[in-house]
Amino acid sequence: MERKSKFIKGIYNYCDRWCERCFVTEKCRLYANLKDEGMLDKDVDMQTILKQVKNNYALIAKMIDKGTKKFGIDLNSIDENAESIYLYTDEEVDNHELSIISRQYYKDLDKWFENAGDKIMENPEEAIAPEVLEDSDASFEVIKDAFEVIRYYMFQIHVKIKRALSGMEKNPDPEMSDYPDDATGSAHVALTGIEHSIAAWETFKKSLLVFEIEAIKNINCLLELKQKIDIIFPGAKNFKSMYV
Repeated sequence: MERKSKFIKGIYNYCDRWCERCFVTEKCRLYANLKDEGMLDKDVDMQTILKQVKNNYALIAKMIDKGTKKFGIDLNSIDENAESIYLYTDEEVDNHELSIISRQYYKDLDKWFENAGDKIMENPEEAIAPEVLEDSDASFEVIKDAFEVIRYYMFQIHVKIKRALSGMEKNPDPEMSDYPDDATGSAHVALTGIEHSIAAWETFKKSLLVFEIEAIKNINCLLELKQKIDIIFPGAKNFKSMYV
């Protein structure tokens, strides 16, 4: 923990960025900064967001410049093609089975939300007849919460999988296998989203027969993703950030 600080160093690394549902925001410096800058306000405008992104990139550039000078690294002398020998190219990442499955998942869901999901999520009391819930323990709030979970993670799962694949070495050093890495951390975040999404779909499957077919299809898709991530990133499930 940082000296004389209430914040836990790096706690924001490899989290799912759903600050509204996080129970340790008071210990997160990133959350505090975003709150101070008004980035968490519901009515934050795009200009404010773009300005903050610009400032973040400027800060990153400054840190990189400082680091390269400290260690005597000349970025202009780096072979641009060398990276593809060790890491997967953008094309290889896009064509990887994990990318294909997760991309199809969010595309199918995006269409589903457009046709039906959004209407139900906005007004479940009007969209779902009371008799549908007669033999169920689910309430309208539970259903709405499940929709929000699915909606939140549907894109993030794909993004985090792509980041994990982008950082995965083609021929990893066995001696470094015990050390946490960014690829495994990103795969861990994807797994978190998958597990929460499966639980949300289970809510529909058990409580609302009208969603049973859609739920089963998506649960199977997510289970396939989970199984493949466990194989490709064996350390993702029990990943522990070095910062926490």
